[in-house]
Amino acid sequence: MNRSLVRSAACALAAAAFTLILLAVPASSPSAQTITLSGFGCSGTVAWNSNTNTLTCQTSGGTFGCSIAASVSSPTVSSAETLTANCSNNAGSVSYAWSLRTGSTAGCPAITSTTNQAILSAPNGTTALTCTYDLSANDTATTVTPSKALSYSTGGGGGGGGGGGGGPDTSACTALGLNPKVVVANWAGAQIDTVNGVGFGPNDAVIVQFTTGSFTTSTVSGIGSLSAVEFSGPTSPRAGALSASPCDFTVGMPQYQWSTKNSVAKQCNTTVFSGTMGPQVGFSVATLTDLGTQKSTTCQVLLQPNTTYYWNLTNFSPPPPIGSTQCNQSTCNMRITLTKPVGG
Repeated sequence: MNRSLVRSAACALAAAAFTLILLAVPASSPSAQTITLSGFGCSGTVAWNSNTNTLTCQTSGGTFGCSIAASVSSPTVSSAETLTANCSNNAGSVSYAWSLRTGSTAGCPAITSTTNQAILSAPNGTTALTCTYDLSANDTATTVTPSKALSYSTGGGGGGGGGGGGGPDTSACTALGLNPKVVVANWAGAQIDTVNGVGFGPNDAVIVQFTTGSFTTSTVSGIGSLSAVEFSGPTSPRAGALSASPCDFTVGMPQYQWSTKNSVAKQCNTTVFSGTMGPQVGFSVATLTDLGTQKSTTCQVLLQPNTTYYWNLTNFSPPPPIGSTQCNQSTCNMRITLTKPVGG
């Protein structure tokens, strides 16, 4: 009797293992590119990636897509621009290929980035421009092709120092269930205590807005910094990012580092942080060529002159929409300091 039971159990296990093998192997038909399984410890679906021969848990259950945000919504020919791709529901790491669409007005700034951000120099000149930029983003399984049209006018120019009028669009914060609080930091130097009239509550998002100055030198004259520490409140893990867009807590901007042994820049990090008590980020207002001249080994982000940026801070960890607030009191205030690069 025992031998019979053992034999039956072994047969059942063998049948189950064979079934799992069949599920893991894609069909030979060219049209059968994906096997989707529900459950298996994944809150969404488990999808087969035929390019990498892997199963990926797609927790969001949504479709991979990307949108493009511009740092200056109404640029003039004197404005530098930063385009930021915000992608979601990706099955794997995302690769980016930007291009200027054929048919755009002559004189449109060139675009060469292969990261989620593309920095465009000011076109200058005296003629209005209509420029359309295309992005091809691939998450190892799907390619999407969003675009962004920029209309450059001839009026006005970008100035340093202040913060820009009208305030940024913070609807993305509201959509995440956050209460946005925008504070404008002076480019010449600023120290902001959120306990004084701002307040940094459990579900608040503090958006530090600043506009870089006009650099006249072509070399890196120093490294600036943004830092925040607990002040007049309890310590709390924070999450956020320095970005060209307000309410961006998960994408941020690429940080670069140059090797002292060669002249090739490499991306060493992004400006996104999570689970950090006292976040800080170093930056230069320069170009990759300028940074290469200095052979800097510091991992830093490169900002453009006369351009507005946002340091997006939350009391969440990880950042929303995944994480939850780590502030268990009415406020968890901070002291925020902006120090511009020397000579900037």
